[in-house]
Amino acid sequence: NMVKGIVLAFAVFAWGDAVVKEIGYGLDPFEVTFFGYLIPFLLSPVFMKPGDRIVDLVRWNRPWLMGLRVFLIAMTTPPSS
Repeated sequence: NMVKGIVLAFAVFAWGDAVVKEIGYGLDPFEVTFFGYLIPFLLSPVFMKPGDRIVDLVRWNRPWLMGLRVFLIAMTTPPSS
């Protein structure tokens, strides 16, 4: 059901946002960003459909776009502290 998936996505986002805000007070901005991406990555197999492969989590169709994303995150993290 699509509505159930959308509600679940909002709940996971809200939970992740709360965790990052809670751990963010005592950590460097790069550490907060690292954990902010690591925790959802580790939890993502829970939300995979039967037949999905775990290797698909790290195999991208456009690797250059992921490289650009990583670069932009690295550039915008320090000013946000």
